[in-house]
Amino acid sequence: MAVGTWKVVNKAVKKIGNSTINISAGKRIVLLKTYPALTVSLLGSLTQVSEANGYSSSGKALTTEAWTVSSGGAGTYKFDADDTVFTATGGNITSIKAAAIVTSGASAGAIHVLAVVSLTSTAFTLNSGSTMTIQQPAAGLFVLYNL
Repeated sequence: MAVGTWKVVNKAVKKIGNSTINISAGKRIVLLKTYPALTVSLLGSLTQVSEANGYSSSGKALTTEAWTVSSGGAGTYKFDADDTVFTATGGNITSIKAAAIVTSGASAGAIHVLAVVSLTSTAFTLNSGSTMTIQQPAAGLFVLYNL
């Protein structure tokens, strides 16, 4: 499933700047029942799909995370990662509508939301035995600009 544009949530840039969000490896993708407002800040404020049938509320780790800094002083920082695969096992994963990139942390109150994306306008079900690949945009998940 090709995704649309990942949108960086409002507080993420500030949290990256003050080192609340560590930009090194350790990001995860979680599946959501609703597309959240861009004012969300912590995982605990999101409505995830139910933890069952192969889906864990900790989501799936992003692999091959990379930040690329532009050359020539233009001040752009591109974030990219490999595609992420979810598999429904032992039953269906239901009510999937959106996804979020979050940091790693000990509890939902310590896990920060970095970016969100809508996967579809209407929630769908990943049937048992099926896989869903979230195909990341070829140009990277998102770009931050140093103005």
